[in-house]
Amino acid sequence: MRIAKCGFLNLPLVAVFALTIAPLRAQLPNETDTTSTPAPGDHDYLHSPVETVNPANGSVSIRIPIQTPPSRGLSLPFAIAYDSNGSFSVVGSGGTNEPIYQGAREGDWNQGGWSYTVPLMSFSSTTWTITGTLDHLITCHGSFNYVFEDPGGGRHNLGLSVSANVASGDGTDNCNSGANDDGEYPTGGEGSILATTTIPATNIASFPPTTVTDGEGTQYYFRGGSASTYIPQTITDRNGNTAAVSESGGTYATNQLTFTDSIGRAALTSSGFGGNPDTITAAGESSAYKVYWTTASAQFTDNTVNLIPGEGPNCQTAMSSSATVVSQIVLPDGQSFNFSYDPTYGMLTKLTYPGGGYVRYVWG
Repeated sequence: MRIAKCGFLNLPLVAVFALTIAPLRAQLPNETDTTSTPAPGDHDYLHSPVETVNPANGSVSIRIPIQTPPSRGLSLPFAIAYDSNGSFSVVGSGGTNEPIYQGAREGDWNQGGWSYTVPLMSFSSTTWTITGTLDHLITCHGSFNYVFEDPGGGRHNLGLSVSANVASGDGTDNCNSGANDDGEYPTGGEGSILATTTIPATNIASFPPTTVTDGEGTQYYFRGGSASTYIPQTITDRNGNTAAVSESGGTYATNQLTFTDSIGRAALTSSGFGGNPDTITAAGESSAYKVYWTTASAQFTDNTVNLIPGEGPNCQTAMSSSATVVSQIVLPDGQSFNFSYDPTYGMLTKLTYPGGGYVRYVWG
């Protein structure tokens, strides 16, 4: 364990919000208090039609749903989402672990706090060495930090961790014995979420598929591979109705996402993520949703303290960053949601509804 040289207090930004009414016509991070999204029944939240403020930590969450047509037993929820808890964060960087301000998540259908509520699972991997016969070194590969993001954007720690049972050659040690014996955890979950994977058959940096089952009995099957973030290949409800999710393309900006429902219909197609504009087409709609992107910049000064006496001055205090964020969402009927951002912290400061009503946020 490396002890950070620089210490800083990373408190959630507190939202002070004002509501003005006008006529309305229309690799994932671990789930913690600073990355969590609203969960029904957990708190008394503050609401307007598409946004939620959590007074417990000052976070802001937006869900603009895109309706897909009903299918046989299994309909696919989809929304354009914003979570201030997933936008920017203070993290350590460099050999001294000095704090920097950066976009919390980039890629995997997330950037600048915005996301498309695609079910996702991510995990990390690590390596270590053991000594076998004639001091022969064997590199072991293990997985950990499995996180599931459900269709509503909620994040769940799955508690999985596996590695291959590879012998060192003389039978005295292997990747999961002795000092390295952290156990195998092919089964885990959180609350009503159950997750299962298997022990790798070979000692390489590629890991078996994972199945996640939610409290309704819906199963999400994620293919295996190296440490990364994955969309489910299939989604199956408790009655056996199955929908498929696929992606094709290169970068996220051009990576087309398609939901095929349980009757074989392309229920929803997205042209990409951050393509400016993205087009999202739902079966039955007369035209596509359009999502426009811009850049939110942040620049401020923070006070940090060197925790080791006599080892130089306090750490860096100038914080700056930028992230790609949504500026406008145009609906199929031509009306739009619009968004403005704070130049100090890069957070959302104003949500304007299609009819002109808005919610304003002040960060401190």
